[in-house]
Amino acid sequence: MIESSGKQLVLGIGQDTDPLTRMRTLKVSLFDVTDIKNPKEVESFLFEGQYTSSEAQWDHHAVSYFPGSDILAIPFQKSWNSQALRVFHVDGVDGLTVLGDIKHEGEPIRRSLRIGDDLYAISDKQVTAYNLGTLQQVGQVVLPDSGSKGFGGLIWSDPLPSDTFTSIVSTPATLV
Repeated sequence: MIESSGKQLVLGIGQDTDPLTRMRTLKVSLFDVTDIKNPKEVESFLFEGQYTSSEAQWDHHAVSYFPGSDILAIPFQKSWNSQALRVFHVDGVDGLTVLGDIKHEGEPIRRSLRIGDDLYAISDKQVTAYNLGTLQQVGQVVLPDSGSKGFGGLIWSDPLPSDTFTSIVSTPATLV
């Protein structure tokens, strides 16, 4: 649930399919559910390119919404070598406004989080910090590679070395 400009909004992420060509693309919709018995789609955004998809379609952890700044971040993939984190401003009046895309070379971004004024994009091989206002990169950590898949080859239960994030994070944070 997203509350913005006095409206109660629900975010929907899925596929939009052209009935004639059967071509699909990723679609993000905002539904006004102020009247829960009569929800209305008030805004939608279609990602460019055929067969665009997102991990957010099947895993809600891939979606990041930051209510204090009304920022929404969704990772997406257009093809095996084209992926990014799309960053939106969400407003109950103006809907979805694209602020920009964040890319990691060669690796899809799987998660994002916010600490202070920075947005962190997390892929299997790196964590990169971007200024939330400008989307300019302000820091980066390359994760150790152990040869296996998944966030630098680390298993979620493996502790990260204590100095992993100190070069880009000045505010203490816990990643879960």
